[in-house]
Amino acid sequence: MRRIAHYFRLNGDMTKFREFTRKTGDYYLQAANGLRNSGNLLKASLLFVKAADCYREIEDHVSARDCGLAARKYCAIASEEGRAGLQGSALDLKRLGDYFRSEDDTEAARECYEMAATEALEEGKLMLAGGLFRDSGDCSSRLNDVERAVNNHTMAADNYLKSEQYFEAAWSYNVSGFLLISLKRFNEAAQMAGKAKRACNRGHAYPLVWSLSRICGLLSRENYLTAHGEWQKIRRKFKRSYINLVDSCFHHQ
Repeated sequence: MRRIAHYFRLNGDMTKFREFTRKTGDYYLQAANGLRNSGNLLKASLLFVKAADCYREIEDHVSARDCGLAARKYCAIASEEGRAGLQGSALDLKRLGDYFRSEDDTEAARECYEMAATEALEEGKLMLAGGLFRDSGDCSSRLNDVERAVNNHTMAADNYLKSEQYFEAAWSYNVSGFLLISLKRFNEAAQMAGKAKRACNRGHAYPLVWSLSRICGLLSRENYLTAHGEWQKIRRKFKRSYINLVDSCFHHQ
């Protein structure tokens, strides 16, 4: 049904596209309800999301909302049940996390990413686990849960390091370091800066990340003047969220 719907859209027949997209959504919804009744709540949540996407495409916002709420509800139940309620892969959970994040349900997204990261570790997929811990850390930052963000980003860095992704490891160690500085936990921040530098040394030069590690180290020693001068040289090269993170460290002096 999905392929037929896309065929009609490519040929400009939007009436048929809407008809078959609705049928696709209806089938996803039926399958989701069947899986929910059989107890496979994670797979059911995934299909509720797919149904929601279909209904959104044809601007049936009520049905899309209802399917999204169902996905959130049964994903939460699966989370409460732990591994018994998962019955799916790390990538399944990541897809749910991505959906909730796109819907600005940051708390639900974080839960999915953390479950996915744990599952990825069980599957032996260290690089995937690193990315999922990073995503959960970003969600924790958005929720102003700095302590949890530190833990998430440190776990991300550790798993990136184990999978020899040195750039990503150094980046995440620095994020943890700057977050720790915002909490005035300077000794721990210095340790993170040191780990970031060692990750850089094990990979390539990564000049920008090395500079961030140096700035993090300077801030951890409360050398604000030198750190500020070095930060101003490279500040414009980063995206807004990262600029805000580093800038906030100077506000805590």
